[in-house]
Amino acid sequence: MEILTLLKCEADRYSIAMRTELAAELPKIMADRVQLQQMFMNLMLNAIEAMKDSAGELTVKSQLQDGQLQLSVSDIGVGLPNRVYPVTATSVWCGILKTIADLLKK
Repeated sequence: MEILTLLKCEADRYSIAMRTELAAELPKIMADRVQLQQMFMNLMLNAIEAMKDSAGELTVKSQLQDGQLQLSVSDIGVGLPNRVYPVTATSVWCGILKTIADLLKK
C-alpha cells in the first residue's frame, strides 16, 4: 500500500508503529484509486495526529467477511480507544466500490 510508505517517516517521527494485516486472496474491485488513497491518507494522518504525543500503533487491515471486502484502519490513540470503524463495499462505499460478485449479478 503506497500510502503506508508515504506516511512512514511521519509515523517514525512520533514513534508510531505501522502494521498491516492484509489478506492474500481478495476479490478485485472497481474503485477510484485516487479517492481510496485520499480516504486512507486522511484516516491514517488523523490516527498519527491522535497518537503523536503518546506513541502507539496504527493498523491497516483487509479481509473477506461474509463475501464482502472489509477494510479497516485502527489506532490506539486518545479519543477513540479500542474502536475499529470498518469500511465495507456494501455500506459506505456502495456508490464507489463494486466487487466482482456484484458486477456479475447484473
